[in-house]
Amino acid sequence: MKRMMMLVWIGAMLVALTGCTPLEERAASRSAASPSPSPTPSESSMIQKAGSSLATAIRDAGAALDEVVDSLESFDNLDLNLGNDLSELASIEWDKLSGHSFDRGITTSAIDSKIQEVRITNRNGRILLKRGEVSEVQAALTVVVDHVTKEEAKTVADKAQVEINRKGKTLEIHTTAPSYGKRGQYEPSLLLTVTLPEKTKAALAVEQANGVVDARNAAGTESLSVTVRNGSIEVREALGALVLEMENGRLEVNDAKEAVTAKVTNGEITARGIKGPLVMKAVNGRLSAKDVFSSVEAEVAAGVVTLESETLGGDWSATSEVGTVSLSWPANASVAVEGEVSIGGVKTDFPLTVSKGKATGTIGKGTYKVKAKAFAGLRLEQVR
Repeated sequence: MKRMMMLVWIGAMLVALTGCTPLEERAASRSAASPSPSPTPSESSMIQKAGSSLATAIRDAGAALDEVVDSLESFDNLDLNLGNDLSELASIEWDKLSGHSFDRGITTSAIDSKIQEVRITNRNGRILLKRGEVSEVQAALTVVVDHVTKEEAKTVADKAQVEINRKGKTLEIHTTAPSYGKRGQYEPSLLLTVTLPEKTKAALAVEQANGVVDARNAAGTESLSVTVRNGSIEVREALGALVLEMENGRLEVNDAKEAVTAKVTNGEITARGIKGPLVMKAVNGRLSAKDVFSSVEAEVAAGVVTLESETLGGDWSATSEVGTVSLSWPANASVAVEGEVSIGGVKTDFPLTVSKGKATGTIGKGTYKVKAKAFAGLRLEQVR
């Protein structure tokens, strides 16, 4: 049925593009203008040629559509590796980079309760955030220089440094380093480790152009925002709200106590153990979440959305404009379900009404809403 509907649509578009008028309208026009209902020889020839061209076009479109449907119906079996392919920087062992490594020491700065934000910026390399038994903020820098001799590398590394400045209620930590090479085509890798006092409550704002931001041991912050252009972001055991944004790469967050907003242009977002509301958005890639305890909003233009949780504590909304959506929640959850798929069908083991690419129904009192929209396959299943 869907194939026929699409063929009819294609035929209508071809008619519109060729400028052909439906035969009924042409007949009515001729009746009003002339008592003769018969078309002229030239009109008959034109109609025959248009009909032949239209039939050929529809036949070719149908064959192509069959191939598209076959590929889309198996789309949910595809392994989208966009996140892995685009986040090669994430897999780099930053402590084992090739090149000449130089320890640039530790830069320190006092911090007090008047500081409301700590802003950290780095260009290429890694930012490691952690808390420790220290009384001041500590910023340790290691510089790795490749493609030149050790003497030339040392000259470059000696010019790299960490600067810490206090501006009002903000403490700014940023790195500087020169480019090098005959045309200035290389930049050193800067491995920055920032250690905060245990009792620091200031918000953290981190920006990294290329590389990794590792905040797995920075629990206790009021809030954390991280922006990375290319690479990866990893956050664990965050007590405050999280805002994480990336252009290309992989983003992972585990055991967050408050709201999480994660966005990636091309890549992958993985979330687990999120207590607060979760928002995940991507243009191309994969979105997945497991064990979420509040509302979830997941949107991807082209890719896969997978949500699975043994507890349902809020509304779910999942959309893949070109791709699949797979949702799993407890059988005893109280939900009102609205699901829609264009091609690929609906697979469910819940007592839902499934018809013409739509799945609807209320389980229990319908306390929470589960809405899902997919293009090439929709799964609504009980969590295993």
